This record gives sequence, C-alpha cells and structure tokens, in this order.
Amino acid sequence: MKPCSCRNELVIFEIDFGRLEELLTRARREDIGRMVVFLTQVDIFLRAKSKDLEYLASKALLHECKKGETILRKEDFPMDGFFIVKRGRIKLLKQVTVERSNFMPTTKVNYDKRSYSKQVLHGLGNVLPGQYYGLIESLMEMQAGQVTCPFAKAAEDSLLVYFNKIDFVSTFTKEEIGEML
Repeated sequence: MKPCSCRNELVIFEIDFGRLEELLTRARREDIGRMVVFLTQVDIFLRAKSKDLEYLASKALLHECKKGETILRKEDFPMDGFFIVKRGRIKLLKQVTVERSNFMPTTKVNYDKRSYSKQVLHGLGNVLPGQYYGLIESLMEMQAGQVTCPFAKAAEDSLLVYFNKIDFVSTFTKEEIGEML
C-alpha cells in the first residue's frame, strides 16, 4: 500500500488487491503446511497420505480456551466432530453421585441421622498435546449416556484443533479409518 494523496491530514491508500490476495493465499498455504506437520505427529495420522492431511488441515478449526473453560457437556452429544490438543491440557470428567451419611450425636444418648447425595465431577484423565478426544464417540454417534467421559474442561490455557466428522469421513475410506483406530 502506498499513500495516494493527502488532504487535510486524511491519507488515502491505493490498495493492490491482487498483491493482497497473493499475500493472504501464501499465508493460508503456510498455515496449512504447519498444520500438516502437526498432524503427522498425531498417532492416528501416522499412515495418512499427504494429500489427505492437506485437505483435512484446510478444514481444521482452531479454538483457544482458557483454564477452567468447559469444552464438552452432556448436551453436546452426539458429537459432530473431535478435537486434538495442540497446546495445553484438557481434563476429562464424569458426573457421579456421592452419597454420604453422618451420624452426629445430639446428646449423649440420641443420634441425629443426616444424609445427603450430590452430583460431583470426577476426573478420569487428561488429553495432552498430540492426543485426541471424541473421534470414536462422533463416528458412532454416541449419546451422553453411552460415553465414559461426557465432560471436558481446560485444565490450563489450551489450543485445540477441531475437525468436523463429515470432513474426516469424506477424507478417508472406511478401511483407512479402521486402521487408524
């Protein structure tokens, strides 16, 4: 861009849209290239063809999440895709019911029985950089009740790479998907 004219401190720029489009296209190709390099380090893509990874990389959506942010809830099932952790850590959780009974003495002879139950989230594991979650769940269209870990939260600031199930299934054959899993 170069200044065209200057009137009363207003600067008007002449934009070469062809050059701008060229720069944006080059930047997008570099982003796809970096994503392909990342995907080649993820175990499910170790045997994938370059052209398939390039296509999938072009469809990837990046999602930055802050520590404590909820990534998945029961309402998100059946899932329409899966994610790979690029940076950070995601904690997988399951909701469990905790029941507790306490017998508290009210006098030396009498006891007051107090019991309660509550729902708590129990940690079941972590998804670390280069690991994925939700692939099998989305392919099998599992409902929340069928899934071991229907909740996920960012354990620290994280960057996720999300892939839509339709893009994934249209990229690979059933046989290739079977070998990946």
